[in-house]
Amino acid sequence: MSDVEIIYNGRIYRKRENSGKWYDPDNNNLTVPAPLQRILETEYAKSINLNALSVNELVKRADILKDGGQFKSALDYYNVAIENSSISQAKGILPRITSCFRNLEMSREAIATFKKAQKKYGQDCLSSALYTSVSAAYCDNHDYNMALVFYRKAYALGNSLELENVAKTIRANTGRQNLMIGVNL
Repeated sequence: MSDVEIIYNGRIYRKRENSGKWYDPDNNNLTVPAPLQRILETEYAKSINLNALSVNELVKRADILKDGGQFKSALDYYNVAIENSSISQAKGILPRITSCFRNLEMSREAIATFKKAQKKYGQDCLSSALYTSVSAAYCDNHDYNMALVFYRKAYALGNSLELENVAKTIRANTGRQNLMIGVNL
């Protein structure tokens, strides 16, 4: 694979596609510090025509941005991807979108995204990962009754470490130990 090049503050920086790290060719090809990595990744993301990329490529690049803490940039990619996705692709993208909103402390937008997706795609887009993220968003908003509703839906589809963390939050804030009492799954 070839290097990607960007000019930032009058300097040229390069990124090897296979490693994903930016380096300075004028400084013995040393990898640049993490704060500059994030800035360069954001600048590079702004320069790409997102509509020219496939859904899979958009998600791959968005995941890299999300993993690097660049949640706003990741949302740009995910939003273009979901507009062009199939229902099965949307099922994998939606939890990523709601996660980005939560990391940006925009839990209400995460919940709104879930509601819009449910109207658009119906039951086919729903997953344990999406329910878990929505349950966590309700916890962020201190609405533990709704968090419990979505916790139960997520649990019915499969457990995960993230869902266990949501359960701990609900238990700590409601005093309920058994979150499944009174539920017919």
